[in-house]
Amino acid sequence: MRSRTLRRTVAAAVAVPALVFSMAACSDDSGGGKKGGGKSEQDGGGSGGGSGEEKPGPLSKAQLSTALLKNGDVPGYKVRKSAEPLKNENLPPAQAQCKPVLDAFTADSKQKRKAYVGGSVAKGEMTTGQTINQVLLSAYGSGDAETVMSELKSGLKTCKEIAGEGKGGKTEKVAIQESQAPDLGDDSVRFLLKNTTSKSASLSMTVIRSGANTTSFMSLSLGGKEANVPDAVAKKQVAKVEAAQS
Repeated sequence: MRSRTLRRTVAAAVAVPALVFSMAACSDDSGGGKKGGGKSEQDGGGSGGGSGEEKPGPLSKAQLSTALLKNGDVPGYKVRKSAEPLKNENLPPAQAQCKPVLDAFTADSKQKRKAYVGGSVAKGEMTTGQTINQVLLSAYGSGDAETVMSELKSGLKTCKEIAGEGKGGKTEKVAIQESQAPDLGDDSVRFLLKNTTSKSASLSMTVIRSGANTTSFMSLSLGGKEANVPDAVAKKQVAKVEAAQS
C-alpha cells in the first residue's frame, strides 16, 4: 500500500518514527463521510458564543467532519480522510520544553482535544515525489486552544532539536526552527523540522487557531526543501472551520 511506503520513507528521512503518515494509513479517498478522526475525549460542545464578545466554542466531531476539506473545495487537490493523529508511542523521548512541539501532532496531548478529525491533501495522486499536507482539525475546552498556542510558542523558543532513532538504529537529529506564520484565524504559528543528519527531508508545521478550534497542517517535502501548506488550501480550510462556528 502506498501509504505504508510513504510512512517508511518519512520515518527514515525525518527520524521521528511514523511522524506523519500514521494519520494517513489506509485512508478513505472520498474526503467525506461521517467517520471522523479516531476516538475523541468526547463529542465536543458545538459552536457556542462567549459572553459579551464573539468567542466561538468548540465544534463537535460531526461539525469538524463537515468542515474538513473535501474533493473539489480547492481545484487540483485531492483530499483523503485519515484515521487519527500520531500515537505517542511512535515518538522519541523529548525534553520537557519540546512537549508542546510534539503535542501539535500527537493524540495524547497535554491540552486534551474534545474532538478531532484528520485528512491528507495533495495535488493529484499521492506519491513519494511530491509535497503532501496532513490536516488535523481539533476542538478544545474553554481557554485550552489559547493555552495550546501560548505553550507552543514558548516551547519553540527553547526546543531547538529533537533526537530520534532513524534507519538501521542510527541516531538522527531534527532541528526545529520557527518561521513566518500565515495571517489567518485569531492566532497562528509555523515551524520547520529538518533532519540535520541526512538532510533528506523537511517538515513544516502550521497551526491556526479560530476560537476554541485549531487547524493544523503538516507539510512534508521528501526532497529536503521547505514546503509549506499552499495558501489556497490553508485559507479554504480555515474558512470552512470558521463558517462552521457561526
